[in-house]
Amino acid sequence: MNTLLWNKTVQTLSGARSVASRPACCADPACAGATMRLRSAEGQQVALPYHTYGYDVLTRIGWLRQTRRATYEEIHAELRTHVQLSYSQVRSLYRDSFLPLLACHERQQTDRVAAIVTQYGGLVLALDGMAPEGGEPQLWVLHELLSGVVLRSGWMSRQDQSEPALDETIAAVAPEEAPTLPDPSPTDPTAPPYAGETPVVAAADEPTAPPVQEVVQPRPHAAHAPHDPIAQQVTTMISHVLCRVRYLLTWKGRPPLRLAGIEVVAELEELITRGTRWLTHRHDPCLAALVCGLQHAVTAVESTVATLRREAEWIADICDILAPVEGTARTGAEVAQHLQTYLNHLDPTESDPHALAFQQHLRKVSASYWSGLFHCYDDPNIPQTNNGLESRFRDTQRRILRTTGQKGRTRRILHRIGAWELLNLLPTEEETLNAMRQIAPSDLADERQRLYQHLERFRLHTRTPRQTKTQLDRLEQEWLALPPNTTA
Repeated sequence: MNTLLWNKTVQTLSGARSVASRPACCADPACAGATMRLRSAEGQQVALPYHTYGYDVLTRIGWLRQTRRATYEEIHAELRTHVQLSYSQVRSLYRDSFLPLLACHERQQTDRVAAIVTQYGGLVLALDGMAPEGGEPQLWVLHELLSGVVLRSGWMSRQDQSEPALDETIAAVAPEEAPTLPDPSPTDPTAPPYAGETPVVAAADEPTAPPVQEVVQPRPHAAHAPHDPIAQQVTTMISHVLCRVRYLLTWKGRPPLRLAGIEVVAELEELITRGTRWLTHRHDPCLAALVCGLQHAVTAVESTVATLRREAEWIADICDILAPVEGTARTGAEVAQHLQTYLNHLDPTESDPHALAFQQHLRKVSASYWSGLFHCYDDPNIPQTNNGLESRFRDTQRRILRTTGQKGRTRRILHRIGAWELLNLLPTEEETLNAMRQIAPSDLADERQRLYQHLERFRLHTRTPRQTKTQLDRLEQEWLALPPNTTA
């Protein structure tokens, strides 16, 4: 009797199931398939290999996320009565399983463009772009305007080209269709003209063209031999640092409490310190040039940053004065007197013109709000006008804007996995489930690899201090593990 090929418990929406597969083979010894193990097609359509969640669970997660625009918390709350899974598993299953499965399905739709041409008599193409994040390639989506079908989405490097360049590209790819290209409306008015290293266009006469992303990989470093494993590792690590620098230069603040310039300089100083330490262990001309350039840039703004840090301290002190003190009941008059005393003690003979002007600005703004600033300390029913209250408005905006993908967190998600998020869902959840079950595991593995390679570009794109330190510490350990060399 043949042994089981696999045996596992699968969680489905209808309950847990024990699923096993015993491979079959041809009974004719002379047959070429006599030595092959024939797997059960039905068994493979229950769950992905090495997964304990059924295809129906994956489909429900994707369906709720994209049709109801549900948050991961809402999806988790709905599914936890059917299957045992955590909030983080919901997010992982959606990003690492459902989106790659959807991309694989899109690659198989070879008759879509032909059906559009038959229905409408041609193609009307629209190209939209989103300004990139952290100096990375720009996200573009090409869709058919009449049907709304996404033909291709992906990232292209930013290059200056005129509009006729795009027309010539499409004409070269699809000369027989002569598509009409309306004026594009980039989601960001600062988006550059069209172009890039990889054209993201689809042709009606090219059924094999996959309507998914092409990920542009960083170019290898010219200073290293391409076949030297250590040199390749050094090149990869320096590329991560360069990506980090580009990302830092895109930071935006949230005045008056979060000042991006001060944060950027502090992070650049951290990279300078680490880079100098790395160079004492192993010299690399590219890293040395980067450290030197960063040091020059930081030195050029050193006096300005020092002034800004002092001004930020004044703002922080005023926030501490106005902040409620737990267990201490202060009257409005007491808080007003404390604030007035602090403003009076700001040095009016400040020698720095910028700092002196900022002191005057603090006094002017405080005076303009003074009459209504302290009532909340006398009446507990009056809420304070502080950043905590304003965050409620920001949270509401994020909740609404998650359906549009224009700003905030949703915009960041689009920058990082947008080419997968932009793919078309099937009309019904049942059709989506049937399509997911038809995807070959090897195709899914290839698509996941594309996703992971693209996300690798953003490995150091974080603003969380603890996560940043952890990532840089890990990168430094890899560098120090390299064999040392002599200083060039």
